[in-house]
Amino acid sequence: MKLLPLRKLKGIRFSRVSFIRLAAILLGVALILIGQRAGRNEFKPGSTKIYWVPKANYIKTVALEYEEPVSDFFWMKVTLTYGDRNFEKKATKKDWEYLAKLTDLVTDLDPRFFIPYMFAAAVLSWEGEMPEEAVRILKKGLMARPNDWRIPFYLGFNYFYFLGDSLRASQYLARAARLPGSPQYLPLLAVRLRSRAGDIKTSIRFLEGLLLTVKNEKTREVILKRLKALKDIDYLQTGVRRFRTIFGRNPSNLRELVSMGVIDSIPHEPYGGRYTYDPSTGRVWSSTDLGKKTKR
Repeated sequence: MKLLPLRKLKGIRFSRVSFIRLAAILLGVALILIGQRAGRNEFKPGSTKIYWVPKANYIKTVALEYEEPVSDFFWMKVTLTYGDRNFEKKATKKDWEYLAKLTDLVTDLDPRFFIPYMFAAAVLSWEGEMPEEAVRILKKGLMARPNDWRIPFYLGFNYFYFLGDSLRASQYLARAARLPGSPQYLPLLAVRLRSRAGDIKTSIRFLEGLLLTVKNEKTREVILKRLKALKDIDYLQTGVRRFRTIFGRNPSNLRELVSMGVIDSIPHEPYGGRYTYDPSTGRVWSSTDLGKKTKR
């Protein structure tokens, strides 16, 4: 697995004096960590995990003009924790909350640092199932990166896909569409959100747009699996509508779509379940509810 890349430090020339100053600052940060953990009785004999995250104002007090390098220090903790090869299998809710707090701290120390916002939108929402935390972190990016269309795009996606608020999602998409470099399809997508909330084709278009901005392989796999399932459902529901147009009724089951030559085959459900069908409504869905019933 590839770790999320660390940012290259720009505009900082480290002389011997500045290096000593930075080392002293990092030592001060370490003392804050140790002192406040001890004060909170968070040293536990035999335990290798410490979840406490310091407050940004404590760090800013000692960081001086080196807030960016110090934020990189905490971002490295995020990448090392998440980059653990076995993290996905053993991660608990508390582990994800720890990553969210660290990401929040990094964006407090350096609000213009983009990668943590992408991590919040793509990883905390999808894998950590923490879309509310992702939204809160992303909103800081609106002020720090006012000309970056990706921030309101991520916010729009989270509100639409995870929080079910199509109206607010459309507002953020409209904001993203006005910024330089934004995809040409965003204005149309914003309009569709207002008029056709919950439409599968809208979800597919959203996911396709998200894939263009996400580089992390693990997160891309999660999104691609969801995209495959939604495209399958759209394909089957299109088959149901075509069957109804030809025969004047809904098919009795999905197999009838194949036997009557409307579709070639029933796709494989990517989460290990099957596609279910209600002949009374014509609705097709996943028996795993898009993987939700297969999670631990």
